[in-house]
Amino acid sequence: MAQPDLNTEQPGMLAGLLKADESTGEIQTADNKRAVITTGELWKALCDALSQRLATELDDVFFAAGLSWGAHAYQEFNQNVSSSQKTLYHTRNMGLSDFKQQFNTYLTRCGWGRFDIYQKYDLIFIDLFSSAFPDLMGRRDAMSCSLMAGFFAGFFSELIGVEFSCIELRCRALSGEKCTFLVGDSAVVTSVRKWMAKGKSFDEIVEDIAAKEYQAKK
Repeated sequence: MAQPDLNTEQPGMLAGLLKADESTGEIQTADNKRAVITTGELWKALCDALSQRLATELDDVFFAAGLSWGAHAYQEFNQNVSSSQKTLYHTRNMGLSDFKQQFNTYLTRCGWGRFDIYQKYDLIFIDLFSSAFPDLMGRRDAMSCSLMAGFFAGFFSELIGVEFSCIELRCRALSGEKCTFLVGDSAVVTSVRKWMAKGKSFDEIVEDIAAKEYQAKK
């Protein structure tokens, strides 16, 4: 049976990105990878069940899963860039503006939100607008995007060829307008985690990072 495009008559509704085969009950992406459509109810049920079993380790588990996901996503992203350029073009050759555009296109079409990526104090900062996880997990009292933090750590480790970690500095689950992540080496992330544990605000942490960078260059 032919696989018709989903939502081909609805602009902005993933037209051409998904294909359905009603004879098998399967959905595939445009590059023939198996996909399923889920809602927040499934994610919340999974998170609730895992929370009961894992307690305080839930974020560590999500981060580890995101790390593997991000590393795999980079390989796919790099292949897509090479394909669009019709050459063995490597993403490390891209300018920041071009990379941001390509990276946003890659992730926003899957519903993960809109991104802004910028560099400050030799570190990578990422603003994620409309993160899905505060809604999917139903958490409004704590940082919710550890899976995305792992994703960014895995992705940028592969992109730059250096082992990175990542930490969420602020989250939409805590009434912020966006989620902000810091990608850096484990020493920087460890320091940031200690400052957050002491209750420091986002602005205070950025000031501490700037001071730490200044001291390192003296």
